[in-house]
Amino acid sequence: MNSKYRIFLLLLILAQGLKMNAQILIGVRAGTTISADYLSPLDNQNIVYGTTFGLIIKHTNQKYMGTQLEFNYGSRGWHNIVNDNSYMSGSVNYAEWKFLTHAQIGKNNTKFTINGGPHLGYLLDGTEKNFIDGVLTSNKYQSGNFPHDQLDYGLVFGFGLVHEFGMGDLQLDINYTLSLSTLTADNTTESYDMRTNQPIAVSLAWLFCPARMRK
Repeated sequence: MNSKYRIFLLLLILAQGLKMNAQILIGVRAGTTISADYLSPLDNQNIVYGTTFGLIIKHTNQKYMGTQLEFNYGSRGWHNIVNDNSYMSGSVNYAEWKFLTHAQIGKNNTKFTINGGPHLGYLLDGTEKNFIDGVLTSNKYQSGNFPHDQLDYGLVFGFGLVHEFGMGDLQLDINYTLSLSTLTADNTTESYDMRTNQPIAVSLAWLFCPARMRK
């Protein structure tokens, strides 16, 4: 047999094996976000808590690798102390999309997971409160008229645990989003060279696997 045909046959067998072991899981996730601004130059900052929830579609080889697609709603916030008599605070809500490479480590039903990949978010609405030298200003923004970047993009890195049940998975994820966009407006009077929001999300997901129900 020609060596080219042997290679083709081997690749075909491997592809069929991956296809047989692959699973598609669909589920929902919910959790909390922990966020603060990254400022340059730095100011005193407080952590702000928010919420996150959404849908997950996970395609995985039963043993090791897979991909995870997420469609989420997520809120972030900030509370920056300028001085004893001034602070800036606010919150923003995003529609988010994440495409993650998903690795599972372990041989038992409970496995350690590592994931990472690109993140894309679209700003839906937000609020700002600025208390500067005893004067409080408050603004509420809707999509389209927010003074900061409407589009948020960056990279996601995380880890967690997954426990496999008979019909699905229970999955705990802890993810950090490295945002590469800025919250500083083009016409801003802020004194920051760079201002980004770097949230950490802790979530729990239940994923249902139709293929396991047929076994």
